[in-house]
Amino acid sequence: MPSLPDLSRRDRRPERMDQPDLDAEEHRRALRGLARIQRVRGTARLLWREVARCAAERPGEPVRLLDVACGGGDVAAAVAVRARGAGVRVEVAGCDRSGVAIATARRRAERAGVEMDLFEVDVLRDRIPDGYDVIASGLFLHHLSEDEALRLLAGMRQAARRTIWIDDLARSLLGWLYAYVAGRLLSRSSTLHVDSLLSVRAAFTHQEAAVLAERAGLRGARLARRWPESWLLTWRRA
Repeated sequence: MPSLPDLSRRDRRPERMDQPDLDAEEHRRALRGLARIQRVRGTARLLWREVARCAAERPGEPVRLLDVACGGGDVAAAVAVRARGAGVRVEVAGCDRSGVAIATARRRAERAGVEMDLFEVDVLRDRIPDGYDVIASGLFLHHLSEDEALRLLAGMRQAARRTIWIDDLARSLLGWLYAYVAGRLLSRSSTLHVDSLLSVRAAFTHQEAAVLAERAGLRGARLARRWPESWLLTWRRA
């Protein structure tokens, strides 16, 4: 095990999965490991709960969901599967700047037998697509500088018709230890082993996330602590 890090402040370092020259097969291996971690964290279940709430408010109307920085599409596909089982009309879309991630997400949607609109876009450079009821993002904010995170949150606020839903890690020693153990138990990807620890070092604490939300104009946002060592931000348009 590497030595315990100083987590008193954010320490952003380049992650392997963010590098354009990462071997495609290793990228896919890391995405598969990340999908296993997300299943253990129960991310799709929590996002589905928000989507189902929106559907219940307007019976008969489809709920349009956009997963920003969707990675391999595992969370979005799982929500689509849950919606199909519940007989709820949900139109699911996902975007990512990585072509490898989008191709992986398409294959996952095909295997799950669900329809998903998947496309490449860099949300830090381009405008976030609008017309979606719920705009969600998971395990993405920690990749960004503070200014980038503020731009993303403000852009999501402008684009979302009803709800913003953001799930991310919390920077803590317990979170770092969990990332070390879970990364090795759930994946053989050396890329994921490295990136999972870097992600915790770069993550915002619960208090820092609350300040970001306020600065981005997400007044009234709910910020809840969740297992393991994470936080969930939900903002609903009045």
